[in-house]
Amino acid sequence: MRDSCDGGYWGWDLSANHAAMVGLDEEGRVIDWFLFWGTHLKPADARHVFRVPTFKGDNRLRDLQRLAWWNQLFTKLVSKSEKAKPKAIALEDYAYGAGGAGHLSVAEIGGAARLAVWSAEVPLRLIDVQSVKMFATGKGNATKDQVVEAVNGQWMKGAPFGAGRSKLSLCVTGKQNPDTDLADALTLAHMVRLEAMLRRGSTKLEQLPPHHVRYFLRTTKTQPVNALGGDWLWVHGLSAKNKP
Repeated sequence: MRDSCDGGYWGWDLSANHAAMVGLDEEGRVIDWFLFWGTHLKPADARHVFRVPTFKGDNRLRDLQRLAWWNQLFTKLVSKSEKAKPKAIALEDYAYGAGGAGHLSVAEIGGAARLAVWSAEVPLRLIDVQSVKMFATGKGNATKDQVVEAVNGQWMKGAPFGAGRSKLSLCVTGKQNPDTDLADALTLAHMVRLEAMLRRGSTKLEQLPPHHVRYFLRTTKTQPVNALGGDWLWVHGLSAKNKP
């Protein structure tokens, strides 16, 4: 595994026990990807697919060990020289209103990711789940399978995840499907890359598909300012030469 998310625009899709990360270059090509999974993923690609450790002890100790492991990983991925840093990272925002102990674990890990990115002064965008679905499919209420299908149709030409992988179709057993995580991460990466292009004027809203325009102009009760109306999230602000 690389020591960092070197350069590019990255989407991170995070859960309590698994995650997908995809990076794109300026042209929208996949420069690298990581998949972190438990014991049910086969086969494991030594360059891209990594096991999430199994932690022992009581529940509280396991939670702390898991959080420390994810925190160390996030810090490693973004703590590089200015030249090697990601240009921007997009994360799914919290699903406000969701309940259950599992969502608390996701919130803890999401907080560690936000802090690592923020502390490294990497431009950060938090995107709600409905907007991710809308950007990929045109429908904010799309199912996970519909998102995967839309991603396969839009961005999988040229087998960006390796030879022969012209579709998201990793071999998996168990309840969770890594294809959905990779689809979300790839969508997030395209969203943050396109936002950077719009901000610097290398593309215009009228040149985009209608469902992409709807995302960039979308507001909600929790997000009354659209994506282009607010600045990136970072620590103290970046100098002009470091802006994406």
